[in-house]
Amino acid sequence: MKILHVENAVDPATRICVLECAPEDPTQVQDVVGRIVRLGPGLVGKIERVGDWDDRHGGRRVVVRIADDPVTSMEKTSAEVILGSVPTTSAQDAAARVAICKHGHPMFYALLAEMAELHDRKNHDYAGGVDPLANFKASARMGIDPALAVLIRMMDKWSRLEAFVRQGNFAVKDESVEDTLMDNAVYSLIDIVLRREQKARGNN
Repeated sequence: MKILHVENAVDPATRICVLECAPEDPTQVQDVVGRIVRLGPGLVGKIERVGDWDDRHGGRRVVVRIADDPVTSMEKTSAEVILGSVPTTSAQDAAARVAICKHGHPMFYALLAEMAELHDRKNHDYAGGVDPLANFKASARMGIDPALAVLIRMMDKWSRLEAFVRQGNFAVKDESVEDTLMDNAVYSLIDIVLRREQKARGNN
C-alpha cells in the first residue's frame, strides 16, 4: 500500500492523504487506522480515520494527525508499519515546516490554511489549466509584467481599505474587510511566486 496524494486540511494539524486500494473494497484500508505515515522530510503523522473514495486520485481518503515530535514518533514505530512516502516538492516541505510550528498564534496557522484553500478555489475558477497562475500571466499579452499586474490588483484592494477607513463602511457588502485583507495576503504570495519563477528563468 502506498500514498498517492497528500493535501492540506482545514485543521492545520492534519493532512488528507489518498491511499492506494481497490474501490470495491472499502474495508481494505480500515486496518491502517492508528498506523504511522511518513509524508515528507520531518513530517510524520498517525492515521485517524478512513474517508470516502477519491475518484481523481484513485484511492481511499484518510485523515492523518501530524505528530508533535516526528523524530520520537519514528523511533517508537517499527519500520513495518511505516507507509511509503510520496515524492515531495519544496512547497510540501514548507507545509511540513508549518505543521510543526508551535510558537506562533494558533489562529495564524489556521489562516495560512484558509489562504491555501482560497488560492485553490480561485485558481479552479480563474486558471483551470496546467499553469495555476495562467490568469495572472495573461497580462504579459498586453505588455504588462505579471508581477507588476499583481501589485496593481493589490493597490485596488488597498484603495478599497482606504475608502473604508475614511467612510467607515463599504457600499458593496459582499466583500468584508477580512476578505480584502485575505485577498491581499494571497496576492502578496502570488507576486513572490511570480518573481521567483522569473528569477529561475534568468529574467530579473
